[in-house]
Amino acid sequence: MTGLSLNPHEQQSDAFDAIKAGHTAYYQAEVAARNILRLIRRDEKVGILAEDDLDSELEEYAPGPPAIKVSLGMTKSVYEVNGVVGTKNDGVEDLNAAVMWAACGMPDVSEEDMFA
Repeated sequence: MTGLSLNPHEQQSDAFDAIKAGHTAYYQAEVAARNILRLIRRDEKVGILAEDDLDSELEEYAPGPPAIKVSLGMTKSVYEVNGVVGTKNDGVEDLNAAVMWAACGMPDVSEEDMFA
């Protein structure tokens, strides 16, 4: 049975065989949102462009390889990516908040703005 394990050291997975982690939930949500928009457009025939295929199948979520990072205090972490387990000691106090603002489309957020 998927996701059921008596071994507490095994990573659990969801219905898509993706590990239960924030990054997999994020990508599942992106696929779900695109499918919801596709269904709305199909029902309402809104925003139809010549290249839109309203009869196309809904997008399926395909999980990437398992990956996880566990923070161990402010600067240390342990990770597993593509079967490689390692440790890092490169964390920073602000958790690289500026990088996340840029990823969300706001690359010019100043240090002062982050703490305002």
